[in-house]
Amino acid sequence: MSITHYIQTKTEFDFEKLKREFSKKAPAILSEQRAENLCYFWQDKTSTRGVDISLDNGLIELRNTVMSSYSDLQLTNFLAHTICQIFEGVVYTIFDFEEDTPEDKNIRLTPTNLPLFSEEKIAEIQLQDATLMHAFITQQEKHITLFGPIRKTHFGIEFMNSFQDKTIGELMPIMHQLIKKVNYDLPNYEYGNVMQIGEAEETKILKLITNNVDCIIDKYDYILFNKNETEIIAITNDILNTILPASWQRIDEYTIVAPIVTENEFKKLVAQAEMHNQINELNN
Repeated sequence: MSITHYIQTKTEFDFEKLKREFSKKAPAILSEQRAENLCYFWQDKTSTRGVDISLDNGLIELRNTVMSSYSDLQLTNFLAHTICQIFEGVVYTIFDFEEDTPEDKNIRLTPTNLPLFSEEKIAEIQLQDATLMHAFITQQEKHITLFGPIRKTHFGIEFMNSFQDKTIGELMPIMHQLIKKVNYDLPNYEYGNVMQIGEAEETKILKLITNNVDCIIDKYDYILFNKNETEIIAITNDILNTILPASWQRIDEYTIVAPIVTENEFKKLVAQAEMHNQINELNN
């Protein structure tokens, strides 16, 4: 679920001008230009999902996604106010096309007031998001991956089951805190040897684990180990979760902080992985 607002400006919008404004007045607001017409903004240390700003059909689009933090929604308020101030803009909530002919498109917009999110609205949105996440995961028994400013966070049935005694209102801040932990509190390890095989719908993402560097392990189709120079062991993340070395820390459903272990510990890990080897499934 996402929430979108649109801004129509009198003067030409410029991403660089907006970013310069923030660098002077709000250095904790960070940004990443992800495409010519798309920039991602987030509040360092407090954003869980960030805010997408894009240009489409002459309008500036601000988009918030599910499990946005209080900081994200307040950031959207600040972004909308700043854009309207610098570029003489008006904010709208409905964006629709009524097509008479392919060449003649009339845009219908409904204006709204600033701020976009009141304190009450923020609380309502966050409770709805947590309710949606909880219902989907517990009913479907599938995990959901949320993309944050720095890393992905994985929520699954094991997480939900561990907080069965919590109300949704109590669960919501716990979920937000986990997203922040994954994005801001983990060591700055690399993701290491990640590979892609196959094409289109047959594509698989593989992660080769060695004991040469500290790394962060994410969710992949298969985790690989070298048994020797000619043989590969393949297991799933779910299997890996059951055989982790003592010094490896599992942060969410699949994110693992994996520092280098002793040679004996790594040999033990490879031996345990071999007991669950799924290389035949990978090759099929």
